[in-house]
Amino acid sequence: MSAYLAREHNDAVFAAVQAICEALSPVRYAGDSDVPSQVKDSKGVVDPAKMPYAVVYPLGSSSFDGSMALDDLDSDAFPTSQVTFVGASREQADWLRDQVRPQILGTYLTISDRKVGPVRLHAETPSDKDTTVTPYLFWCVDQYRAFSTPS
Repeated sequence: MSAYLAREHNDAVFAAVQAICEALSPVRYAGDSDVPSQVKDSKGVVDPAKMPYAVVYPLGSSSFDGSMALDDLDSDAFPTSQVTFVGASREQADWLRDQVRPQILGTYLTISDRKVGPVRLHAETPSDKDTTVTPYLFWCVDQYRAFSTPS
């Protein structure tokens, strides 16, 4: 799969996750491969009061199945995006995942020149604590994928 097509798929997942987060009350935020700027303070440090949040990442070419060559836009693919849910507590991270997952599963992403099947859960991790930062953060991961074929 081409890097361009992988990015197109991830952009569609990001847009869906972002829309779900922004519709929550209170509003939550999603970042595209980075911590969303809305949850950082003026010094660039994450503000615990603005948690939880989600970060959406495209996974590398090893996560694609089928015959899709790296530069072949005319092949089928199963691109995968990872969504990491981060909170100041385990409950916050799990809560945000519980809000996003049922709303994204089964949806059909819009990607130009592609027909995309429904979003499916590919893998998940239980929540865990990141002790490398102070204060500690909690996170959990869902990986979503959707079959994609040229239209």
